[in-house]
Amino acid sequence: MSRSVFILMLAMCAAGAVTSCNYNHAKIAADTPVATPATAANNNARQASKSGRTYTRGIAGEGAEGARGASFITLVSSDGMNFTKWSTDYGTPERASSQLQLKLAKALEIVARESTKDVNGREVGETIVARFSANNRDAGPASLLWTAGSELFQADSSSVENILAYRKDFNH
Repeated sequence: MSRSVFILMLAMCAAGAVTSCNYNHAKIAADTPVATPATAANNNARQASKSGRTYTRGIAGEGAEGARGASFITLVSSDGMNFTKWSTDYGTPERASSQLQLKLAKALEIVARESTKDVNGREVGETIVARFSANNRDAGPASLLWTAGSELFQADSSSVENILAYRKDFNH
């Protein structure tokens, strides 16, 4: 889902024109990430954050992105950082990896890259921190991207520093 579609969805949510929006302003602790199929299966792998930072969940919604579906949530940290987290299930690990590579082709810089492992230490994908152009419609300016099986996840914020804090808080 492109940023322009996301902005349109936000406007439609605010206007009440879409019913799949979720305004859940409950605070969540940094060690309690919003569950996705991958994180729900790996709940025991999480560790408490040392930062003490909490996150307030904002707008959430669903949309289609040439796959079974995509969803997003917005988060604001207790120290003022803003994030949008996307998840899309592409049906196969190969398709998720292919979509990740398409996004990375637009990166200005790959800050970090490593394999994603499940709770048993088995490689199930990869995790990347990247910088993108400010006018990129699909990522960034700073993003944490990772695959886990057939799913592609992406957390966007305004700076690499924010993304590194998010990564530490959510154990990515």
